Amino acid sequence: MKYFCLLVFFLLLFLGASIPSIAQEISESVHFHNYTINDGLPSNETYDVFQDSKGFLWIGTDNGVVRYDGQVFKTFTTLDGLTDNTIFKITEDYLGRIWFMTYNRKLCYYENGKFKEYWYNDALAEAGKKIYNGYTITNFVFKPNGSIELTFVDFLYLTISSNGIIQVNQDLPNNYSLYIHESSISKLISILSPSISNKRVNKFIVNNKYLGKCHFIQSDEFLFVGSKAGLDLFSKDDLVPKHILDNRYVTGVTKDFEGGVWCSTLYSGIIYIPNFHLSHYKITANKKKQIHSILNQESKLIFCYGKNDNYLTFNTTNKTLIPYPGKLNPTKVFNKNNSNIKFENPLYVDGVHTSITSMIQINKDLTLYATNKKGLIYTDKSKLQKKLSMLNHLKLSPIIHTDVFREIWDIYNDLGIVLQRNNHYNCNFKAASFTSKVTKLLLDTNKTIWIASTEGLFTFDPITEEVTPSKINFHSNNQRIQDINQSNDSTLFFATKARGIYIWKDSVLSNLNVKTGLLSNTIYQLVYEPENNRIWATGNNGISVLNQNKNEKWIPSSVITNYDGLKSKDIRQIAIQDGQLYFANNNGISRIALPYLFKKLPAPILYLQDVIVNAKTQPLTQNLEFPYDSNNVQIEYHAISYKSLNDVQYQYQILPIDTLWRTTKNGHFNFQALIPNHYNFRIRAINIDGIKSDIKEFHFVIHPAFWMTIWFQLGVILVGVYLVFLVSMKSIRYYKGKAVLEKSLNELRVISLQSKMSPHFIFNSLNSIQNYILKNEKQKANDYLLEFSKLIRVILQNSDETSILLNKELNTLQMYMNLEMKRLRNTFNYRTDIDGKIDLDRCKIPSLLLQPFVENSIWHGKVYNNPEGEIYIQVKLKDSRLYFEISDNGIGIENAEKSKVSSLGHSSMGSQVTRKRIELLSELNQQLSEVIITKLITHNEPTIYQGTRVTFSIPYEI
Repeated sequence: MKYFCLLVFFLLLFLGASIPSIAQEISESVHFHNYTINDGLPSNETYDVFQDSKGFLWIGTDNGVVRYDGQVFKTFTTLDGLTDNTIFKITEDYLGRIWFMTYNRKLCYYENGKFKEYWYNDALAEAGKKIYNGYTITNFVFKPNGSIELTFVDFLYLTISSNGIIQVNQDLPNNYSLYIHESSISKLISILSPSISNKRVNKFIVNNKYLGKCHFIQSDEFLFVGSKAGLDLFSKDDLVPKHILDNRYVTGVTKDFEGGVWCSTLYSGIIYIPNFHLSHYKITANKKKQIHSILNQESKLIFCYGKNDNYLTFNTTNKTLIPYPGKLNPTKVFNKNNSNIKFENPLYVDGVHTSITSMIQINKDLTLYATNKKGLIYTDKSKLQKKLSMLNHLKLSPIIHTDVFREIWDIYNDLGIVLQRNNHYNCNFKAASFTSKVTKLLLDTNKTIWIASTEGLFTFDPITEEVTPSKINFHSNNQRIQDINQSNDSTLFFATKARGIYIWKDSVLSNLNVKTGLLSNTIYQLVYEPENNRIWATGNNGISVLNQNKNEKWIPSSVITNYDGLKSKDIRQIAIQDGQLYFANNNGISRIALPYLFKKLPAPILYLQDVIVNAKTQPLTQNLEFPYDSNNVQIEYHAISYKSLNDVQYQYQILPIDTLWRTTKNGHFNFQALIPNHYNFRIRAINIDGIKSDIKEFHFVIHPAFWMTIWFQLGVILVGVYLVFLVSMKSIRYYKGKAVLEKSLNELRVISLQSKMSPHFIFNSLNSIQNYILKNEKQKANDYLLEFSKLIRVILQNSDETSILLNKELNTLQMYMNLEMKRLRNTFNYRTDIDGKIDLDRCKIPSLLLQPFVENSIWHGKVYNNPEGEIYIQVKLKDSRLYFEISDNGIGIENAEKSKVSSLGHSSMGSQVTRKRIELLSELNQQLSEVIITKLITHNEPTIYQGTRVTFSIPYEI
């Protein structure tokens, strides 16, 4: 018995030690990230943190100063120019120089990438010795007049003028001794309030007997007090502190441009609080102690955990979480905004005597409870008898039991929905085919009762006790519905396990998922906020909120994510009360005022860092110029957005290659083998809220090689054109000379043919003169010789010319025919028909062109034998050509061929010569011409005078 008692004692002692965090008050804290040497800090011993005007964080450690850009911790030491590796304080002056106070009380500053020592450090060291060698410099401020004011512990400060003159001052509060011994932070603030309101400094340190060195940091909204007890946060309008970072020795605090708070600590590195408005209450990390439902009972929020009567609520006085003293009353958890309740894990309800997953109040007499098991239960209104029907696979008959309902429930704990009517429970199992696990019950504005289950969506009629599958067609018939809710306009929202949120409005089903802006496709709970007409959705990646736009379309946006410093982003339960959002995960309970949720982050700060060309870093200046073979360009850039936790996106374009915006998460981009051109690289950064930074541009030029330049190419073209011109001109001269030579040869041939024609005529004329002399007809011979000499003179005059005037040609022809008529002693008619459009005094034709054909008419056509013999010459002008027609009424070409004077040795040499002359003229003028000789009379009349027609054409020349 003794050992048994000891066992019980130690067991009780163990149980009591295992639940202290639940049995006592849970203090407020915050969500934060902790950066240490494992993340790149050179030491966990940090003394100050400061953000400069460019957005960079500077961290003073005992092993150098660190610059942080949200991605990389870069450490500088004495090797880089620091006066000491222990950095106590950091600030920035009006010129943008970053100043550091080191352990040896020497100032140095960072400017244009280099560290430089303060020019009055020796005077500062002497002044420090006079004050007290152990005094700590807590802050220093640079004035536009060039002076520096340094603040020491306990409001002692000195001023160094621009010319090195030092003046020591002290500004102690009247109740100096009180604040040294005051252990309450709130009372300490009250004592120091006159000094705190002094805007001369925003950082100072006071010594306290209980808290040690207390670091005071002022901002526009808050006063931060860091000590070995942690960090206390005071609003300027409220002296009730918010104590966070318990048991961490905070040495410095700064707020970044996104509103995040950074704390340097003496032993824990750097702590980053993304949202210090977000309070957190940590509960034991035990699955049995996790919050699985948040209820509102009698205007108090109750946080339920565990399987039994384990409830927590808020102590509004000191903002702590305390055990709820009462029990959960199902009839008191409903309010006007929350007539349906969902539990993430089954909750045991004392009045129902079982664990339930959801409950809904239909009216004051009827409430439905979804149990942790399956099936449907109904209670008769007038009797207390209980009827129980189990699932089909149990094969049990209904059991009537008149005892208390709880006894039956303990025996057959496998039910689905409990109907409570006037505190009576009926267990009639009519809808036995419904075997799904219920996750949520909802009564919509149309009085339809919806059942969300692990196997789909159903409706329930409490009068007929029938469960009917919903007609809403989801992507899967057995879609797992995890929650249902509705808005003021009767729109229904369905949370699913893997497909986000479905929205049912006016028989139209739409879907929201990660592609449309939801944080996750796994949604646990939906809460409707009627005052602002928005839906809150919890999931395994945080909290989203749905708002309607102008087109009444529901648009999701993220409000709570891991970027807020959550240790677990898997959020199952939320509640809204008095302008505060409460949510629970497996790490505890958090709350935040709604106005702080919807503040958008400022745009990220974007920097172009380096330009690397052919693996060599170039100075980052605009309009860089590179040769043609330096065309592999890498541009490195970085955006500062601390809350985005390196999850910044970049959009870029390079003109003129690509005008589209491309998206990447890389901090650099490579352009390979760029062709010579002028380029403009444009980039912008996008933070987690989708806010875009200003566009940064970088212009650079890749020059072409000399053979690629337009001047070189133009010169090559000109030289080529010149060479082609020279070759062409040479060829032209060659062919032109050849053509001229050919033309000259043709002209010589014409003249030669012409010279052949003249002896033929002269021979015939001399024969006629000889004939006159032999016949002793001296006078006729003399007259003939006279006319012959005139004709010869004309022919000789024209012998050097290839062409003569048409008028002269006709006169010469007339002289020739007169001679022939005298020689033949016979006459024949001769007439001409010249086109009036022809200018006889300007038109030129080859000399003696017509004479051979007239000669043929006389000698071969024997036109003189025809009593009516006639030679008719017609000349017409058409299309810049002269058309000649020479006709006679002699014996004709056929009869002439038959009676050719071959026996006399005469042949038609003149006409052949003329035909060749016309062909040569055609070649010279590049215009074809053909001599056509035809019969004049084509019908079969019995006459020997058929006549001959000769036609040809030559160019009309003037």
